[in-house]
Amino acid sequence: MNSKNIGEIVLKSVNQEKKIEVVNYLSTLFKKASRDKIEVLVQKTPIVLIKGIPEQRAQKVVAKLQRLGGNAEFISASSMEKSSSGTSPASPDKVSQPPPTSSQTESTEQASCSQCGKSHAQEDMLFYHDMWVCAACKPNFVQQIKESGKIDGQLNYAGFWIRFGAKFIDGIITGVIGVLLAMIPSLLIGMLNTEQSSLISSILSNVISVIFSAIYSTWFIGKFAATPGKMACGLKVVMYDGDRVSYGRALGRHFAEWISSMILLIGYIMAAFDDEKRTLHDRICNTRVVMK
Repeated sequence: MNSKNIGEIVLKSVNQEKKIEVVNYLSTLFKKASRDKIEVLVQKTPIVLIKGIPEQRAQKVVAKLQRLGGNAEFISASSMEKSSSGTSPASPDKVSQPPPTSSQTESTEQASCSQCGKSHAQEDMLFYHDMWVCAACKPNFVQQIKESGKIDGQLNYAGFWIRFGAKFIDGIITGVIGVLLAMIPSLLIGMLNTEQSSLISSILSNVISVIFSAIYSTWFIGKFAATPGKMACGLKVVMYDGDRVSYGRALGRHFAEWISSMILLIGYIMAAFDDEKRTLHDRICNTRVVMK
Protein backbone atom coordinates (compact mmCIF):
# COMPACT_ATOMS: atom_id res chain seq x y z
CA MET A 1 0.00 0.00 0.00
CA ASN A 2 1.43 3.33 -1.02
CA SER A 3 0.80 5.86 1.78
CA LYS A 4 1.36 8.71 -0.64
CA ASN A 5 -1.41 7.57 -3.02
CA ILE A 6 -4.05 10.27 -3.33
CA GLY A 7 -7.76 9.63 -3.66
CA GLU A 8 -11.17 10.38 -2.24
CA ILE A 9 -13.47 9.09 0.50
CA VAL A 10 -16.98 8.17 -0.64
CA LEU A 11 -19.78 7.82 1.91
CA LYS A 12 -22.23 5.46 0.18
CA SER A 13 -24.87 5.15 2.89
CA VAL A 14 -25.48 5.58 6.62
CA ASN A 15 -27.30 3.36 9.08
CA GLN A 16 -30.11 5.68 10.14
CA GLU A 17 -30.09 4.26 13.67
CA LYS A 18 -26.47 5.40 14.02
CA LYS A 19 -26.74 8.60 12.04
CA ILE A 20 -26.01 10.76 15.10
CA GLU A 21 -22.68 9.00 15.72
CA VAL A 22 -21.65 9.53 12.10
CA VAL A 23 -22.65 13.22 12.19
CA ASN A 24 -20.73 13.70 15.46
CA TYR A 25 -17.60 12.19 13.94
CA LEU A 26 -17.87 14.25 10.74
CA SER A 27 -18.23 17.35 12.94
CA THR A 28 -14.76 16.64 14.31
CA LEU A 29 -13.40 16.32 10.76
CA PHE A 30 -15.10 19.39 9.32
CA LYS A 31 -14.62 21.70 12.31
CA LYS A 32 -15.45 24.85 10.32
CA ALA A 33 -18.71 23.46 8.93
CA SER A 34 -21.89 23.79 10.98
CA ARG A 35 -23.67 20.70 12.25
CA ASP A 36 -26.71 21.53 10.11
CA LYS A 37 -24.59 21.46 6.96
CA ILE A 38 -23.06 18.14 7.94
CA GLU A 39 -26.52 16.64 8.54
CA VAL A 40 -27.54 17.82 5.07
CA LEU A 41 -24.35 16.29 3.70
CA VAL A 42 -25.15 12.91 5.26
CA GLN A 43 -28.71 12.97 3.87
CA LYS A 44 -27.34 13.26 0.32
CA THR A 45 -25.48 9.93 0.32
CA PRO A 46 -23.85 8.65 -1.74
CA ILE A 47 -21.49 11.61 -1.70
CA VAL A 48 -17.75 12.34 -1.83
CA LEU A 49 -16.75 13.40 1.67
CA ILE A 50 -13.09 14.31 1.19
CA LYS A 51 -11.04 14.65 -1.97
CA GLY A 52 -7.31 14.72 -2.46
CA ILE A 53 -6.48 12.79 0.72
CA PRO A 54 -3.50 10.42 1.18
CA GLU A 55 -4.57 6.79 1.35
CA GLN A 56 -2.96 6.08 4.72
CA ARG A 57 -4.95 8.81 6.42
CA ALA A 58 -8.10 8.02 4.43
CA GLN A 59 -8.16 4.40 5.56
CA LYS A 60 -8.31 5.50 9.20
CA VAL A 61 -11.29 7.74 8.45
CA VAL A 62 -13.01 4.98 6.47
CA ALA A 63 -12.46 2.44 9.25
CA LYS A 64 -13.89 4.85 11.81
CA LEU A 65 -16.96 5.58 9.69
CA GLN A 66 -17.58 1.90 9.15
CA ARG A 67 -17.42 1.23 12.90
CA LEU A 68 -19.96 4.00 13.47
CA GLY A 69 -22.43 2.65 10.93
CA GLY A 70 -21.40 4.39 7.72
CA ASN A 71 -20.75 2.53 4.47
CA ALA A 72 -17.58 4.34 3.35
CA GLU A 73 -14.88 3.55 0.82
CA PHE A 74 -11.54 5.00 -0.28
CA ILE A 75 -11.12 5.30 -4.05
CA SER A 76 -7.57 6.01 -5.17
CA ALA A 77 -6.70 8.36 -7.97
CA SER A 78 -5.08 5.49 -9.86
CA SER A 79 -8.33 3.50 -9.68
CA MET A 80 -10.32 6.45 -10.95
CA GLU A 81 -7.85 6.89 -13.77
CA LYS A 82 -8.18 3.26 -14.83
CA SER A 83 -11.97 3.37 -14.72
CA SER A 84 -12.21 6.59 -16.72
CA SER A 85 -12.08 6.57 -20.52
CA GLY A 86 -10.65 9.40 -22.54
CA THR A 87 -10.16 11.64 -19.52
CA SER A 88 -7.04 13.08 -18.00
CA PRO A 89 -5.53 11.42 -14.88
CA ALA A 90 -7.03 12.44 -11.58
CA SER A 91 -4.89 14.65 -9.39
CA PRO A 92 -5.33 16.44 -6.07
CA ASP A 93 -5.68 19.85 -7.68
CA LYS A 94 -8.85 18.70 -9.44
CA VAL A 95 -10.68 17.06 -6.57
CA SER A 96 -10.40 19.25 -3.49
CA GLN A 97 -13.70 21.07 -3.11
CA PRO A 98 -15.42 22.46 0.00
CA PRO A 99 -18.20 20.39 1.57
CA PRO A 100 -21.64 21.12 0.11
CA THR A 101 -23.83 23.69 1.80
CA SER A 102 -27.60 23.62 2.09
CA SER A 103 -27.71 25.82 -1.01
CA GLN A 104 -25.23 24.93 -3.72
CA THR A 105 -25.93 28.09 -5.68
CA GLU A 106 -25.61 30.57 -2.86
CA SER A 107 -22.61 30.84 -0.51
CA THR A 108 -21.23 33.99 1.05
CA GLU A 109 -19.50 32.45 4.05
CA GLN A 110 -15.89 33.43 4.61
CA ALA A 111 -13.01 31.20 5.69
CA SER A 112 -9.35 31.77 6.50
CA CYS A 113 -6.78 30.10 4.27
CA SER A 114 -4.74 27.58 6.29
CA GLN A 115 -1.63 28.53 4.31
CA CYS A 116 -1.60 32.34 4.13
CA GLY A 117 -4.20 33.19 6.77
CA LYS A 118 -6.20 35.54 4.52
CA SER A 119 -10.00 35.41 4.38
CA HIS A 120 -11.84 34.46 1.18
CA ALA A 121 -15.30 33.31 0.18
CA GLN A 122 -15.61 29.58 0.76
CA GLU A 123 -17.02 29.07 -2.72
CA ASP A 124 -13.70 30.30 -4.15
CA MET A 125 -11.55 28.03 -1.98
CA LEU A 126 -10.47 24.40 -1.88
CA PHE A 127 -11.17 22.16 1.10
CA TYR A 128 -8.78 19.45 2.30
CA HIS A 129 -9.79 17.46 5.39
CA ASP A 130 -10.35 20.28 7.92
CA MET A 131 -8.45 23.05 6.13
CA TRP A 132 -9.39 25.70 3.57
CA VAL A 133 -6.94 26.76 0.86
CA CYS A 134 -7.24 29.86 -1.32
CA ALA A 135 -6.57 29.82 -5.07
CA ALA A 136 -3.21 31.60 -4.68
CA CYS A 137 -1.89 28.96 -2.27
CA LYS A 138 -3.34 26.02 -4.18
CA PRO A 139 -0.26 25.17 -6.36
CA ASN A 140 2.15 24.93 -3.41
CA PHE A 141 -0.48 23.11 -1.36
CA VAL A 142 -0.99 20.44 -4.02
CA GLN A 143 2.75 20.08 -4.54
CA GLN A 144 3.23 19.35 -0.84
CA ILE A 145 0.65 16.56 -1.03
CA LYS A 146 2.30 15.03 -4.10
CA GLU A 147 5.79 15.12 -2.59
CA SER A 148 5.22 14.00 0.98
CA GLY A 149 1.57 13.41 1.68
CA LYS A 150 1.78 16.14 4.37
CA ILE A 151 0.89 19.80 4.30
CA ASP A 152 1.73 22.87 6.32
CA GLY A 153 -0.77 23.37 9.10
CA GLN A 154 -1.31 19.69 9.88
CA LEU A 155 -0.50 18.80 13.47
CA ASN A 156 2.21 16.21 14.12
CA TYR A 157 0.94 14.62 17.32
CA ALA A 158 3.54 13.55 19.89
CA GLY A 159 3.58 9.87 20.84
CA PHE A 160 3.16 8.30 24.25
CA TRP A 161 6.82 7.62 25.08
CA ILE A 162 8.23 11.01 24.15
CA ARG A 163 5.49 12.60 26.26
CA PHE A 164 6.48 10.27 29.08
CA GLY A 165 10.09 11.45 28.75
CA ALA A 166 9.03 15.10 28.90
CA LYS A 167 6.90 14.40 31.97
CA PHE A 168 9.81 12.62 33.63
CA ILE A 169 12.08 15.64 33.12
CA ASP A 170 9.43 18.00 34.49
CA GLY A 171 8.96 15.67 37.46
CA ILE A 172 12.64 15.91 38.35
CA ILE A 173 12.63 19.72 38.08
CA THR A 174 9.46 20.25 40.11
CA GLY A 175 10.51 17.60 42.62
CA VAL A 176 13.87 19.19 43.38
CA ILE A 177 12.55 22.74 43.56
CA GLY A 178 9.51 21.57 45.52
CA VAL A 179 11.71 19.99 48.19
CA LEU A 180 13.77 23.15 48.51
CA LEU A 181 10.68 25.31 48.85
CA ALA A 182 9.13 22.92 51.36
CA MET A 183 12.17 23.34 53.60
CA ILE A 184 11.40 27.02 54.15
CA PRO A 185 8.29 26.60 56.36
CA SER A 186 9.92 23.63 58.07
CA LEU A 187 12.88 25.76 59.13
CA LEU A 188 10.82 28.79 60.14
CA ILE A 189 8.03 27.02 62.00
CA GLY A 190 10.40 24.45 63.47
CA MET A 191 12.07 27.28 65.38
CA LEU A 192 8.82 27.83 67.32
CA ASN A 193 9.18 24.38 68.89
CA THR A 194 5.48 23.97 69.64
CA GLU A 195 3.31 20.85 69.56
CA GLN A 196 1.53 21.97 66.42
CA SER A 197 4.65 23.14 64.59
CA SER A 198 5.19 19.82 62.82
CA LEU A 199 1.59 19.67 61.59
CA ILE A 200 1.57 23.30 60.46
CA SER A 201 4.89 22.82 58.70
CA SER A 202 3.59 19.77 56.84
CA ILE A 203 0.43 21.58 55.72
CA LEU A 204 2.33 24.64 54.51
CA SER A 205 4.85 22.49 52.67
CA ASN A 206 2.06 20.71 50.77
CA VAL A 207 0.30 23.99 49.97
CA ILE A 208 3.54 25.50 48.65
CA SER A 209 4.18 22.39 46.55
CA VAL A 210 0.70 22.54 44.99
CA ILE A 211 0.97 26.27 44.25
CA PHE A 212 4.44 25.98 42.77
CA SER A 213 3.45 23.05 40.53
CA ALA A 214 0.41 24.96 39.23
CA ILE A 215 2.43 28.11 38.56
CA TYR A 216 5.19 26.11 36.87
CA SER A 217 2.84 24.38 34.43
CA THR A 218 0.54 27.35 33.82
CA TRP A 219 3.22 29.97 33.22
CA PHE A 220 5.42 27.89 30.93
CA ILE A 221 2.55 26.56 28.80
CA GLY A 222 0.81 29.94 28.65
CA LYS A 223 4.05 31.77 27.84
CA PHE A 224 6.02 29.27 25.72
CA ALA A 225 3.42 26.57 24.92
CA ALA A 226 5.70 24.08 26.65
CA THR A 227 7.22 23.27 30.03
CA PRO A 228 11.02 22.81 30.23
CA GLY A 229 10.57 19.05 29.92
CA LYS A 230 8.51 19.43 26.75
CA MET A 231 10.97 21.99 25.39
CA ALA A 232 13.80 19.49 25.89
CA CYS A 233 11.83 16.87 23.92
CA GLY A 234 10.74 19.26 21.18
CA LEU A 235 7.07 19.29 22.15
CA LYS A 236 4.44 21.96 22.68
CA VAL A 237 0.86 22.13 23.91
CA VAL A 238 -1.67 23.68 21.52
CA MET A 239 -5.41 23.89 20.92
CA TYR A 240 -7.11 21.44 18.53
CA ASP A 241 -6.49 23.82 15.62
CA GLY A 242 -2.88 24.60 16.53
CA ASP A 243 -3.56 27.91 18.30
CA ARG A 244 -1.78 28.87 21.53
CA VAL A 245 -3.25 27.76 24.86
CA SER A 246 -4.39 30.58 27.15
CA TYR A 247 -3.13 30.90 30.73
CA GLY A 248 -6.61 30.07 32.04
CA ARG A 249 -6.85 26.89 29.99
CA ALA A 250 -3.28 25.96 30.93
CA LEU A 251 -4.25 26.23 34.61
CA GLY A 252 -7.36 24.13 34.03
CA ARG A 253 -5.29 21.55 32.16
CA HIS A 254 -2.87 21.32 35.08
CA PHE A 255 -5.64 20.45 37.53
CA ALA A 256 -7.28 18.15 34.97
CA GLU A 257 -4.08 16.12 35.13
CA TRP A 258 -5.01 15.27 38.70
CA ILE A 259 -7.96 13.31 37.32
CA SER A 260 -5.65 11.45 34.91
CA SER A 261 -3.44 10.54 37.87
CA MET A 262 -6.18 9.58 40.31
CA ILE A 263 -7.64 6.87 38.04
CA LEU A 264 -4.50 4.72 38.20
CA LEU A 265 -2.79 6.83 35.50
CA ILE A 266 -5.30 5.55 32.94
CA GLY A 267 -5.82 9.14 31.84
CA TYR A 268 -2.18 9.25 30.70
CA ILE A 269 -2.19 5.76 29.17
CA MET A 270 -5.09 6.78 26.92
CA ALA A 271 -2.58 8.69 24.76
CA ALA A 272 -1.09 5.41 23.54
CA PHE A 273 -4.41 4.37 21.96
CA ASP A 274 -5.89 7.68 20.79
CA ASP A 275 -5.66 8.72 17.11
CA GLU A 276 -4.50 12.19 18.14
CA LYS A 277 -2.44 10.95 21.12
CA ARG A 278 -4.73 12.70 23.58
CA THR A 279 -4.68 12.04 27.30
CA LEU A 280 -7.78 12.43 29.43
CA HIS A 281 -6.78 15.98 30.43
CA ASP A 282 -6.22 16.82 26.75
CA ARG A 283 -9.77 15.69 26.03
CA ILE A 284 -11.16 17.68 28.94
CA CYS A 285 -9.39 20.89 27.86
CA ASN A 286 -9.49 20.25 24.08
CA THR A 287 -5.69 20.49 23.79
CA ARG A 288 -3.10 18.51 21.83
CA VAL A 289 0.61 17.84 22.40
CA VAL A 290 2.51 18.09 19.13
CA MET A 291 6.05 18.02 17.80
CA LYS A 292 7.51 21.46 17.10
